[in-house]
Amino acid sequence: MKKTEPKWKLIEEVVSVIEKEISPESRVEHDVWLPDLTESSKKRQCDIVIRSGKPPRETITIVEVQNRSKKFDITLFDGLCTKMRKVGAQHLICVSRKGFPESIKKEAIKQGPTVRLVTLEDLHERDWPVNILENCIFISERNILEIQNSRLGVKKGCLPSSRGEENSSLEPIFEYEGYSKRISINDLINIHTNETESKKRRLLNGIITEKFHFPEEGKRLWHVDSETKTEIVTLDFAARIEIRRTKIPLTCLSYKQIGSPFSLAWLMETTCLYQGQELEIHMTLYPRNDGNYRMKMSKIPPQFKDKFSIFAIQAL
Repeated sequence: MKKTEPKWKLIEEVVSVIEKEISPESRVEHDVWLPDLTESSKKRQCDIVIRSGKPPRETITIVEVQNRSKKFDITLFDGLCTKMRKVGAQHLICVSRKGFPESIKKEAIKQGPTVRLVTLEDLHERDWPVNILENCIFISERNILEIQNSRLGVKKGCLPSSRGEENSSLEPIFEYEGYSKRISINDLINIHTNETESKKRRLLNGIITEKFHFPEEGKRLWHVDSETKTEIVTLDFAARIEIRRTKIPLTCLSYKQIGSPFSLAWLMETTCLYQGQELEIHMTLYPRNDGNYRMKMSKIPPQFKDKFSIFAIQAL
């Protein structure tokens, strides 16, 4: 099994994603070594660096994430304030999953807008910003059992040397507009299902028979073999598909700046074992001016992205 990243490292990456979404005009870098301006040969590690504006009026913010089992203490806080000054940063954001003692809150107030304290805290389900059906995501797995009644239509006089219905459903014999590599009938089914899945189908576990028609409107499809490349006018077939949906519960955390009654963002996360690989899945929600939310899903390996779905998000 692939070795997973330490939890604290994942939290740093999540915070960098959140800060990038909060300040899209800024450049956000994770795990950066900045030169110490007081010692020419020395550098200091910063969890996250946010650069706003352009030189010579660039503003630098360093973000330090505390994900240990205890709260920030005043010694650590003082050290981070010193680091901020030594690397020439104008702002410091301290992020903690365990909150901050009163001594640090009082000291941060003395620093004015230079220092901000942010918590990343677990929320009870009743406090979630949105209603998600059954508060879970789904792993979606489809096993194509059989291709039936395949009909391939091409322009008159352009019949390909090998007919599509005679090929294995796994053989990459098609080129489809918008996709960089050759694909199979199974790939076509998965593309169509990913784009058009209904809410009812997402909840289904079992075997269905479904009809398919390609190419979809506005796209072009070609049959390719060793001798010819022929544009397909119509490709119709039915498929028996076994669908399995596995529910994975979510937890929700609030990303909130101390002193503000509003959350800057919310992090929904879960961990699961899929195809022998442990995956840590993050979905970050950001409030929009119209009262709705935008969502960004991260930490899912590219080869698994189409296997996970979240739906029925509704503002409370």
